[in-house]
Amino acid sequence: MIKYQNIFYHIIGKHMNETPQQIIERKAADLEKNTYSLWTAKINKPCIDEVRKLSENDEVYVLCRVNPKAKDPKGEKTVAVAVKMKWDNAEQMISPDISQVTYTKGTKYQAYVVGEYIIPDNPVSYDFSGYVSSNGKTFRERMEKFSRFQNCFGKLDSSISEDSKTKDISIIMKLKYPFVVDVE
Repeated sequence: MIKYQNIFYHIIGKHMNETPQQIIERKAADLEKNTYSLWTAKINKPCIDEVRKLSENDEVYVLCRVNPKAKDPKGEKTVAVAVKMKWDNAEQMISPDISQVTYTKGTKYQAYVVGEYIIPDNPVSYDFSGYVSSNGKTFRERMEKFSRFQNCFGKLDSSISEDSKTKDISIIMKLKYPFVVDVE
């Protein structure tokens, strides 16, 4: 598999009574009507700052592992529907052709701006060694030391030599500029 220059790692599970497959089908339908779809995620500020330094010509991918046991972060009483997306000094209403973009009410959320979904026939083992996050730690270090490693942005650094650290990837999202937006 290709070693992408700029990546996020994300875990997908059941969400608001939809299976991962149903979610992907809905999001793929969004792409048929628009030039993008939105995938909400809780991304920390240093990662957002790093990805926003990239130019429109850069490529950013979200490598997704499907985990049927993943905890659904939403409770029925705390769901809000986003109508606007913001980044830098810009803002835009979310297209009415985009299916509901939900997030936890009262919490600041972001969304990946997805331009393409790549779905391999079978999960692919992806090597995360050699990626450095915004805090200077390698992805391998973060995966080994932190119980929660999701929505972390990393850049490939060829000067890092470390043992392989793989995860099975079922879905790859190729992001579209501006890559990550705030939603409200």
